[in-house]
Amino acid sequence: PATPGHPGVMSSPDDTIAALDQHTASLAAAPAATGALHDGQYFGPQIDAYYGYVEVFIEVVGGQIDSARAQHVPRSSPTSRFLNGKAVPKLNKQVIRTQGAAVDVITGATLTSKAYAISLAGALQ
Repeated sequence: PATPGHPGVMSSPDDTIAALDQHTASLAAAPAATGALHDGQYFGPQIDAYYGYVEVFIEVVGGQIDSARAQHVPRSSPTSRFLNGKAVPKLNKQVIRTQGAAVDVITGATLTSKAYAISLAGALQ
């Protein structure tokens, strides 16, 4: 079976959620950015969110996350474009507010939210 961030085909969105949940369980242990980050620009890994990949980009200034955005999000259908168009800006704002990888799942964009959190955690490492 495929795993998030690795090529392969998930058999269903539920399988993808289960695989993403395995990775997000460890996000609570991911350190928040409390001045410990080195200034620079960082990309997280591309994470398979079933309908497409999610890749997060962050910029760290003064040891703090100054900006966050999703470089890639699922856009394979009008529904994906609509939902991710609403969810991704909220996720980006959460990152700035929390200064870490623990972001809340956005209703209607569960797969994108979970994949975003995993990619973000990778960018923070």
